[in-house]
Amino acid sequence: RAGRALAKRARCSLRSLCDGVIAVAAAATARALRLASVAHGHDPRRAALAAFGGAGPVLAAETAALLGIETVLVPVDPGTFAAEGTLLSPLRGDAALVVGPDAELKADAAKLGERVRAELEAEGARHVTLRAEVDARYRGQAFEVTVPLGGRWAHAFHAAHADRYGFALQERVVEPVRLRVRGEGREHARRRRHARGEPLVPARFRVRKGGRFARAALRAGERLQGPARVEELSGTTWIPAGWTVDVLGEGTLRLRRGRA
Repeated sequence: RAGRALAKRARCSLRSLCDGVIAVAAAATARALRLASVAHGHDPRRAALAAFGGAGPVLAAETAALLGIETVLVPVDPGTFAAEGTLLSPLRGDAALVVGPDAELKADAAKLGERVRAELEAEGARHVTLRAEVDARYRGQAFEVTVPLGGRWAHAFHAAHADRYGFALQERVVEPVRLRVRGEGREHARRRRHARGEPLVPARFRVRKGGRFARAALRAGERLQGPARVEELSGTTWIPAGWTVDVLGEGTLRLRRGRA
């Protein structure tokens, strides 16, 4: 009803309105992915796009096409993928401290590490490991590069700067800006076993009806041709014309552009 009211105001059909919504959302997503890849020297065309969340698989193929990506991977239960990852991954915590050129980095890192360890152990983490890092920059720069804190962290900064931006200024003074300590620890095994419950059971209906597929009924090795959509309880995957979907062994959907 909301769409029809908006389409009337825009003087277009409901179908045109929905097509426009998808196009705008895909363009916005592609722009964000360019900032996370091209801006840091990575070519997205050499990567596969992992699509999860409730809306990710709806936009994935069109977003990938805008970036020149030819492969999209959609996990089982995409709408709960991030939440499941949170439950199954180690507990993590971090602390940061703004520092100056004369800071005692190792001493400050030890204090931050004690705080992080105490917080994680209070949450039930075991076997906590710590990693100290420093955000550094050439004096006068407005941005930082993060490198591990060690005996030659300034040397590591030059190498990291060259790797990211293509050049290093060995003669310039490197100054620390921020100290970080990150901690990681495993939770009690009982909670982790609880998190590995059975996956959500998607709604079931006739498997093939007008390009509509129930993911629960798909089997490893099956191949679908777009245009089609795959529906499950936590998300919908849209496969445009010109895309092919293979169901992999663990249930992941692999969408590929221009594959017969």
